[in-house]
Amino acid sequence: MANNSGNDTKFQIGLESSEAYGTAAEGAVQLEMLSESLGETHNTVESDALVGAVTTPYFNIIGKKVEGDLSLEVHPDNIGTLLYAALGVEAAVTDVVEADVAYTHTFTPVSGGTSLPSLTAIVDKKSDIFTYAGLKIDSLSLETDSSSLLTSSVSFVGQKEELSQSIAVLSNSALNPFDFNTLQLYVGTAGSEAATLVEYVTNFTFNYSNNLENDLFVADGTQYMSEIDYQKRDITLDFEALYNAESNTFREDYYKTGDELSIKAVFTSPHAITDSAADPTNKYQLIIDIHNFVITEAPNSIGGPERLRIPLSGRALEKGGDSAVTISVVDARATKYNV
Repeated sequence: MANNSGNDTKFQIGLESSEAYGTAAEGAVQLEMLSESLGETHNTVESDALVGAVTTPYFNIIGKKVEGDLSLEVHPDNIGTLLYAALGVEAAVTDVVEADVAYTHTFTPVSGGTSLPSLTAIVDKKSDIFTYAGLKIDSLSLETDSSSLLTSSVSFVGQKEELSQSIAVLSNSALNPFDFNTLQLYVGTAGSEAATLVEYVTNFTFNYSNNLENDLFVADGTQYMSEIDYQKRDITLDFEALYNAESNTFREDYYKTGDELSIKAVFTSPHAITDSAADPTNKYQLIIDIHNFVITEAPNSIGGPERLRIPLSGRALEKGGDSAVTISVVDARATKYNV
C-alpha cells in the first residue's frame, strides 16, 4: 500500500470558456498550496413513507455541487488569475513607463449583470487526480503579520467533480512569496489615492466576498447546480497598529465621526522583473487601492502589560464614481489574465 502524504501534491487552475460554464479547462497555473478541501457535496432527501418498521426505505441524491477552500502562499507571478476570477473585470494591460518588460494588470469588481469568470481546478490527491469544474470564487483573503509570509484563503463553490484529466506540466513559481516586510500601508483623503505612509502597522488582512448564490438547482435533466453568481459584495480591510497618538487619530477622527478616508496597501517584491541595466528598478507588486473606506471597529482596550496596540477594521464603499476597490498586479505578463 502506498504511503501517501500531502507532500508534493499539486493544485492547478485554468479559466473556463465564458461560453461553456462547467466544461473543464486545462490547468494553466500551478499554485503553491498549503491545504485544500475541495469535494463533492450532495443535496439529499429521504422518504417519509410509512412502509418501514425501523428506518426510511429510500434515500435519494437530488443535487450535486462542489465546495471547499484553498490556502496558498502568494507569489508575485501567479496570483493574477485568482484575482481576475474573484473580481471579474480586468482593464487593458498597461506597460510600465520605459520598461517594455513590466506590465500593470488592473482588476475591479464586476457589475451590470456580467457573470463572474469560472475556473477549473485539477488536484493531484495521490490516490487519484480530481477535476473540479464550474468553480466560482465565493471569497478571497490576503493576510500577513510580522512573523509570516503573505497567504491567501480562497473559498470556492462549483458544479461538478470528475476524474477526467491529468496534471499539466507546469512549474512552481521561482520567486519568493510576498511577506510582511514587503508591505507598506498608506492612508489619505477620501475620494483620492492614499499617500501617507503608516509606519507602525503590525498585521494586515484584506477580504473580498462575492456572497455567491448557492443551491441553485433547476429541472434541466441533471443533478448539477446551475451557474451561480455574485450578490452584494463585502470588501473589508483590517490592520493592527501600535497604539500611539498617531494611530489614535483613526479612532478619534474617523471611527467616532463616521468620516471616510482612503487606504492603500502595496506589496513590493525584492525581485526585479528584469535584470537589465537600463531598467533595474521595476519590481513585482501587488496593490490594493480603496478610495472610500469607513472604519467600523476601533477598540482601544488594555489587555495586560504588553505593548498597547489598536486593531482597526473597516469596509470599502462604492461612491462618487470610484470603484469600491482596485487591485493591481505588476509583473512580466504582457497579455491580460482574462484569456
